[in-house]
Amino acid sequence: MTAFSLPTLILLTFVSYPIEAVNDSVPISIRAARDPDPALRYRLEPEFRSLRPGNAAVHYGRAVLILSTIRHRDLPAPNPANSDWKSDATIQTWTTAPLNSLPREKIKKLLAAARPALREIEEGVNRVSCEWGFTQQPLGGFLPEVQGLRPLVRLLVLQARLAIAEGRTADAVSSIRTGMTLSRHLGEYPSAIAGLVGVSASNMMLKCLEELIQAPGTPSLYWALAAVERPLVDWRRGMEAERSLLEDTFPDIARLDDGPWTLEHARQFAADLESKLFHMGSRPRFESSAWREIGLAAICAKLYPRARKSLIAQGMPEATVDAMPITQVATLYTYREYDRLRDDSFKWLNLPYWQSYNQLDRVGYQNVAAKLENPMLSLFQMLMPALKSLRVAYVRVERQFAVLQCIEAIRLHASHTGALPESLEAMTQSPAPIDPATGKPFNYTVEGARAELTAPNIPGGPHLPMFAVHQVILLVH
Repeated sequence: MTAFSLPTLILLTFVSYPIEAVNDSVPISIRAARDPDPALRYRLEPEFRSLRPGNAAVHYGRAVLILSTIRHRDLPAPNPANSDWKSDATIQTWTTAPLNSLPREKIKKLLAAARPALREIEEGVNRVSCEWGFTQQPLGGFLPEVQGLRPLVRLLVLQARLAIAEGRTADAVSSIRTGMTLSRHLGEYPSAIAGLVGVSASNMMLKCLEELIQAPGTPSLYWALAAVERPLVDWRRGMEAERSLLEDTFPDIARLDDGPWTLEHARQFAADLESKLFHMGSRPRFESSAWREIGLAAICAKLYPRARKSLIAQGMPEATVDAMPITQVATLYTYREYDRLRDDSFKWLNLPYWQSYNQLDRVGYQNVAAKLENPMLSLFQMLMPALKSLRVAYVRVERQFAVLQCIEAIRLHASHTGALPESLEAMTQSPAPIDPATGKPFNYTVEGARAELTAPNIPGGPHLPMFAVHQVILLVH
């Protein structure tokens, strides 16, 4: 693309840092740019027509195994006396080092050695589906295939950054597209942890995109960004898995109201309950089986009168309730209360963040007395995810994406008018996206040769002494 003799845009990104960090931020130079011809020449997710039959997860699993073999056996080191360059710490440093300081030859050798694994990732992102083989979160929280993808994401970042440094726009876009698609597929794994790995990977890819749009000759990627499916990482499958974690951990929970249990069944259920829940929440002196049994028996005995009365009031025959063991009555009562409170919280996840962020802690307690009223409910709630924190992580990456699209809209506008827009509303040919955290447009002001693109701290997120998170300064050359 030909260079424009137009002003240079400087982007200062201050995302969720205290004021002291603002002065240390490094300006980012961005040139005005037209869109490519045709407008969708570059894509940040695979076109549907290019997808092939197959399951992406199979290729991702192969990539993890291949990389493990390469790293432990075949990975060459340019300097045999010092092979630290191939360590995760060194690679992580390269993912954030200035582009002009990258050791290109070392990175090329690293990428060449890892090429078989990266090829499998590229095969995966071009498959028509990604089925991980689970409908519920694996018990124990072990996600080896997910954690094994982290070093591959870092290699994709290096591959993209090397292409940017060498002026290979199409190759850089290809690597970013691969990483963003992998991020989306991680969101389809039934675990909030995997979704957060996807969010982390997506953040890294957007950082690469931020570097790419600064590179000379990069056209505006506004339309490429507009074509990306949202959200970047879908939280719903992971959240649904988290929602059912109690039932997955204790399958008998869902059968509490099938009829009276035998005393032996109730005893076995109580043993499983006390073993798992007390292990997560107890102090060391309660770790012995005897202490836990006494604790659970006391909890159930305390709850029984209230639980019996409540179940009968809810329509359960009195004779049926009286035939149930105390543990079953107390647990069924608590489970129904937990289920109600859980849905009162999870239902808000189906609305946009800005409409629901202040409703996501409904399951919590208002005071200590309320928490002590039903200790079993407190134990159950240890299996509830921190919904607000999770959603803040997801909306943060959505805001980062929206900001980049807004910057690309400004670059595109400047390429046609020779100046910054007077307002975001003035960009009718490349409309600015709204802030997904607030549901409102980003704040945008122009003063002389300077413009500021700002947003408040994410509602419901950390309260920091700072509100301006993005600034754009126009320097006239």
